Amino acid sequence: MLLDVQKMIEILNPKIIGMRNYYGLKHAGVQLNKMDWYITKKFTLWYNYKTQNKRRYAGLQRVRKVIYENGLQKLAV
Repeated sequence: MLLDVQKMIEILNPKIIGMRNYYGLKHAGVQLNKMDWYITKKFTLWYNYKTQNKRRYAGLQRVRKVIYENGLQKLAV
């Protein structure tokens, strides 16, 4: 799992940094947090599909910990 996650994070980080630079206004924090939540949800759904877990958002905390330990950038700073 980690190798796949690291590869996806390497692909996503430049896009996230570019979006943060373009949309990073001081009043855009609420919308950027929603986009961070969307990215986390999609990683969780992907993880549950890979592990054949039937519950939709099972392991959300574990996935969040793994993706941010592997260096995923956040839109809202």
